[in-house]
Parts: sequence; structure tokens; C-alpha cells
Amino acid sequence: MQLLIIEGRLLDINEIIKLSKSHYAAYSTSKKEYTQLIAYLCMAQKIKPMKRIDFIFKHYRKNKQMNKDNIAGGAQKLVFDGLQLGGIIKNDGWSEIGNFTHKFYIDKNERIEVEMEEV
Repeated sequence: MQLLIIEGRLLDINEIIKLSKSHYAAYSTSKKEYTQLIAYLCMAQKIKPMKRIDFIFKHYRKNKQMNKDNIAGGAQKLVFDGLQLGGIIKNDGWSEIGNFTHKFYIDKNERIEVEMEEV
């Protein structure tokens, strides 16, 4: 099992939609920044490449203001794309992505912990 820790939070679905509607390049620019960050974190945290992965996403948020589906959807998309950019997976399709689960916690230190198990 490998663990990727992302301090803070990633874009949620509502933010992604808002960016997409604001300017034609706004979402693309933000997505690029976040996927590069995740690729960098993989390198810094010495995450090794894997062929097929099962995931457990643990979302730590300060409060319950955001719906869980909005939190999970945005984070999952950015993490999968960042893992691909970082060379951890070749693609984010059915062959590389196994099952995934999202768990939610309240904590003053916002972060996402991504447990990855090669299967």
C-alpha cells in the first residue's frame, strides 16, 4: 500500500463547473496546476508506478458545508489525472483504475489522504 497526502483541498465539482463557465481556458489552467501539483507530490513522496490500483480517498474537511459528492468528484478527477501525469499509472481507464471508496472526516487540518493498493 502506498499513501499520497495532499495538504489542503482540491477543486470540488461546483468550482470546476464555475471555472468552466467563466472563461474557456479557466478550468484548463486550474486543472493543469492541480495535476502538476499532484505529480510533484508523487515524486516528493516517492510514490512508485503501479499497473492497476484500488483507492481509498480519505477527505478531511473543516466542516460539513460542502456536499460529499462535490468533494469526491473533483478530487478524484484531479488525482487520477495527476497520477497519470506523474507516471504512476499509464492511463486512468478501466485497465488501471480498480475500485475506489471515499471516506469523509472533520478535522481542522484539511487534506486528502489517498491510499493506493496495487491489485
